[in-house]
Amino acid sequence: MRAIRQAVLTLVFMALGGCWAQVAVADEAAEVYDPSKMYVIKLTLPPSSQLALENWETWQEYQPGKFSWAVSSNGVPPSPGAFTTPDDVEIRLKGNYSFRNLTAKSAFKVKFPKTKPFKGLRVLTLNNMVNDPSMIRETLAYTAYRAAGVPASRTGYAYVYVNGVDYGIHLNIETMDKIALEKLLGDFNDDAQHLYEGEDGADVHPSVKAKFEVDEGDEEDLSDLDALVAAVNSSGSQPWAQRVAGVADLEEMTRMWATEKYIGQWDGYAGQEESWTPNNYYLYSDPDGVFQMLPWGNDESMQAHNPLPFDGAAGLMFDLCLADAPCRALYRQSVAAVRDAIVDADLDPLAVGSAAMLAPWQAKEVKESTREEWGVQEIGNGVAEVRSLLAARPAEVAEWLDGEGSEGEEGGGESEKGSQPGQSLPATAPSGDLASPPIQGKGRLRLGKLRMARGVLHARIGLWSSGSVVLQAKVSTGKGALVVCSDRARVERPEVVALRCQMPASVLDRLRAGSLGVTLSTRFVPSGGRPENASRWVVLPRT
Repeated sequence: MRAIRQAVLTLVFMALGGCWAQVAVADEAAEVYDPSKMYVIKLTLPPSSQLALENWETWQEYQPGKFSWAVSSNGVPPSPGAFTTPDDVEIRLKGNYSFRNLTAKSAFKVKFPKTKPFKGLRVLTLNNMVNDPSMIRETLAYTAYRAAGVPASRTGYAYVYVNGVDYGIHLNIETMDKIALEKLLGDFNDDAQHLYEGEDGADVHPSVKAKFEVDEGDEEDLSDLDALVAAVNSSGSQPWAQRVAGVADLEEMTRMWATEKYIGQWDGYAGQEESWTPNNYYLYSDPDGVFQMLPWGNDESMQAHNPLPFDGAAGLMFDLCLADAPCRALYRQSVAAVRDAIVDADLDPLAVGSAAMLAPWQAKEVKESTREEWGVQEIGNGVAEVRSLLAARPAEVAEWLDGEGSEGEEGGGESEKGSQPGQSLPATAPSGDLASPPIQGKGRLRLGKLRMARGVLHARIGLWSSGSVVLQAKVSTGKGALVVCSDRARVERPEVVALRCQMPASVLDRLRAGSLGVTLSTRFVPSGGRPENASRWVVLPRT
């Protein structure tokens, strides 16, 4: 309904002589989120800020720095004189499985003073795209959401330098904050509305609702979220869709879920049922306490080798919707509508154009940066995968809708738990020096002997197929679990890989005083299969 209201308002403004267009021109940030341009950004960190960002206890905290920028043309880096005068900003690192410390390709948040925003923005979010060899997945994904009528961030690109060091290409994704919300959805009232960030299993169930992070709005009065949780988990003679209608915009939510399925966003709300999902989404409440769901973290979507079924277990609201006849019918309509909207949007030219714009910068990153994570061949294969998924999805939607048939029309029924594309796995783990028992998970990832040497944690991990693996060491603090080091590898066949986790100086100082408990978290994304997370808690001895 909100999308319909916005469309009507657009027509009214056009009829009144283009006033809407005047408002759009006033959006200074529009050019920042133009994927046909490359912003070149220079960040400067004084020694104290750099030391703080290298400290595992403070890398998530903003530190003072400087920011300047210029726009390139035709892939040619701007001249030194083209950059703006450096402005005071605050900078921090970001990421979960995409986290990299300053010795690798870090991702950044840049916060501007309230008195001097950057083109009307208070925060830039610069993703390192280490999970996306194509470097176009999120640009295509968020364009697909918007085409489907789901409020979603805009994207652009930035080539980043830190203290003169080449950190390569970053995705400049519109930060989902009050400024973005007001552009997308109208005025935001801090006293009556909220933006909740959902990750790592946060869902609208009493047992996990505390996992939501309040990004905007009153941090004490969470009555709107409580009302949503109560309605979602209620029972009664009315269909579930009617019971939640007063607090959930199911038309928008089903479009959001259908788009996640269409683009293969397995790491979101409706993607699949795993220990860490639901993940990467926002809940936004309007002034009347009615919620919409907004997307985030789509860097591992758009993979042709891992298409999602359009049903199957996922987040709680998705499961309950598919088990409820009226809501399932609405979802089926949304799947068809999303298919039509994305086909009409014709995203393939955007994929080709974005890849062409990025090509000279990717060559520069591979040649000049010591922090690149993808080679030219991997980039090309990634782009081809995105285009392949977009080409195949319309027919797959038609097949699913045909398969629903009369049974789906009459009542839906419970969704099948764990319904996912099949994959063949070896009966045994790969041979090698493996520890027993395996790390916590499904028994297919195995962690070998660990050892510390000269500040580096060495680990061996057994993998059952080709794919990519990330290892992180996390320490629990009063601020939550903080990443202290990470490493990643790609394999072309089943094998045992050796990963090196370089501990920062702050951890080594701690180990000189005593032992330290660390959680080792691993994510393996196999080629042509479902990802798997696993973890183990270990104690690092005093050095």
